[in-house]
Amino acid sequence: MIKNDTFMREINDIIKMTASIYTDDLDYEYENIDNKTKEDKIYDELMELVSSGDLNAADECVFENLDPNSMNYLKLALNFYKKINELDDDELKSMDFERGEIKSAVLEILDAYGINFIGK
Repeated sequence: MIKNDTFMREINDIIKMTASIYTDDLDYEYENIDNKTKEDKIYDELMELVSSGDLNAADECVFENLDPNSMNYLKLALNFYKKINELDDDELKSMDFERGEIKSAVLEILDAYGINFIGK
């Protein structure tokens, strides 16, 4: 469990560091609830998929809609992976997802934005 806690903290640190430099915070908020943006609709879809336990489909949705020109999308993606990183290992396993997939996805997204903190 200590290894997983360390892994979890490492993912959170990468997300928080990115957010502190590239976005104003990690909380995804609708710009206008009555007139949702493309990102707002994607966020709604992601939260529905998480609620239904389909993290693999949610993960695919993030990458299918990835827009490296939108900092709002970066915020959306970081928020999503932060939320699922907060799930415990048993919850992730029950949804056929692993913490390593979260880290890989975050690093892949950062790479798409040209962000590299760990010198890979």
